[in-house]
Amino acid sequence: MVHRVLDDGRVRLELRPRLSRIDPERTVKIHGIEVPALHVREFDAATELAPGQALLAGGMTERRRQADRDGEQIEAMDDIETLVLATVELREAP
Repeated sequence: MVHRVLDDGRVRLELRPRLSRIDPERTVKIHGIEVPALHVREFDAATELAPGQALLAGGMTERRRQADRDGEQIEAMDDIETLVLATVELREAP
């Protein structure tokens, strides 16, 4: 999160939450060692808030196919709970 105080006393917040998970379907072998890949998702958000205001951003879901033990393709829905809460409080620098 990056913040900046604007001339009118409001605060500009810039957020970039990132979620990652191991992706076993893209595992590679390096010198005989299996190294799993990462599946990374992120989003950017920016807003301006006055002192005392709050920002709540959240919710990312993903739908993907995966194989069960018999190799049959099944559809899986991963609910990834992502909440970002930011409140603005201005203080005088010491």
